[in-house]
Amino acid sequence: MKKLLIKIPLILPEVPDEKDRCVDRLIIQLQDKDGLEKVHVADETDNGVPQLCFHYDPELISIDRIQKLAEQTGAEITEKFGH
Repeated sequence: MKKLLIKIPLILPEVPDEKDRCVDRLIIQLQDKDGLEKVHVADETDNGVPQLCFHYDPELISIDRIQKLAEQTGAEITEKFGH
């Protein structure tokens, strides 16, 4: 199992912080995808910017696919719920 960190503002640019309910919605939707074992808010930040941590199986899903799924799902959530 490998890990990938993506800054939350890159996926959900309008959320005020990692405690926003849209972050929870994003995690719930992404955890069901093939190849993703676990998605959660990372304990570590990148210069104070919160990140999502994706635990994934590289045999089943690529980093590019994870990024695209995260961006698409984030865009759908932003469109549906807004801020």
